[in-house]
Amino acid sequence: PVALDPLPPIEGATRTIALMGGVTRVVNEADASLKKGTPTDIQWAAQLATLVLRANPTNTQAANIKASAYRQLAPPQTNPNWRNWYLTSERELLGLIPKAAVPGGLTSPQIVVNLPSSAWVNQWTMRLKADETIAANTQRSLGFWITDANQGYLLRLRKAVCEFVDTGSNQAETDAGAQLLLTMNTATLNSLILTDRANQPEAFTVELTKAINNGSVQVRGGGLAETLSFFANFDKAPSSNIPLSTR
Repeated sequence: PVALDPLPPIEGATRTIALMGGVTRVVNEADASLKKGTPTDIQWAAQLATLVLRANPTNTQAANIKASAYRQLAPPQTNPNWRNWYLTSERELLGLIPKAAVPGGLTSPQIVVNLPSSAWVNQWTMRLKADETIAANTQRSLGFWITDANQGYLLRLRKAVCEFVDTGSNQAETDAGAQLLLTMNTATLNSLILTDRANQPEAFTVELTKAINNGSVQVRGGGLAETLSFFANFDKAPSSNIPLSTR
């Protein structure tokens, strides 16, 4: 039960350090453990440095010891998230600017363009402005036909629901199910994906407008205005620009 309501981290660290003989002694012990170089000693060095940093976040020596420990603990990890957390935290401890958060989503657009195109089309279903479409009793459908991939998709809006349908290579089904049909090749689709970013929500509209005007995207069942009106039913891409926690 003692673990149910422990002392606040700063107070607990301060009392523990005092019991161990003070900050200087704890930092020296952490440095000595780091230099021993065994996995256990490196981990112990990181834990001792953490105690010091909780009590005094500006202690540069402790930060450097902890960063060095993280740098050595990262390579053996087979779990990429675990490894990357070590390395990201090392950069933060050293005062380096962390790598920029992924703009326009929780996954890099460069990764998305290398996934099946269905992944990007399907993600629109999670961005529907459902409160608006249910109030407007929206009943619309839009299709994508990717010419060089011989692949089709449908997005069907029914009030507060957006349904994704993979029509595969059945162009007739794609044509029949879409009130508005966008035809393009994979290169054009990838250009749209790369502009679909949370930090530049207008870039997708600009790229789509340009593609329709220059013929890279052909529209059946309407034109530019109808296409932009359909995508206005969706929120901008989600963002991963969240503050880094204390490491």
